[in-house]
Amino acid sequence: MRILKKPIFLPDKMVEVGSRVNGWQQRAVTGAVSLLCQPTIDLLNPFPDKETKKYSVMKTIVKVIVGTCVGVSVRMYTQKLAGKLFNKGLINIPQNITDNIEPQKFIDNAAMLFGVIGCFFTNFMFDMPLTKKGMNWCMKKFKLNEGGDNQKT
Repeated sequence: MRILKKPIFLPDKMVEVGSRVNGWQQRAVTGAVSLLCQPTIDLLNPFPDKETKKYSVMKTIVKVIVGTCVGVSVRMYTQKLAGKLFNKGLINIPQNITDNIEPQKFIDNAAMLFGVIGCFFTNFMFDMPLTKKGMNWCMKKFKLNEGGDNQKT
């Protein structure tokens, strides 16, 4: 089944800019878009009561800010680290790969992979604890309850 009658082609300028965006920049853009969209969706959800909406919006904002800050930092660090490891010769590029791809492209892709692996581990070490601390601070600061009507304090 074909949805589009003819393929969509992106303008060359868009493709050129997209190919120059690295891992931490992608994470920053994703975080910015998430910060705009996700809290709005939570706020406009018609089903929960007011208190639950406030809690949900606050939790989403804290999670996105913490996740974006940690994700951008980790990706920046791991990409620099990967570049240094390759440049110092501590990690070698296999010869059969350099026949098919530019060495710098390979290093950039390996650096992105290092960043993703780094973020997997830092999610448990930093994201979760910082999100919990941020939520605790926000709960006190804005005098929020964790849920709806059944959780009166």
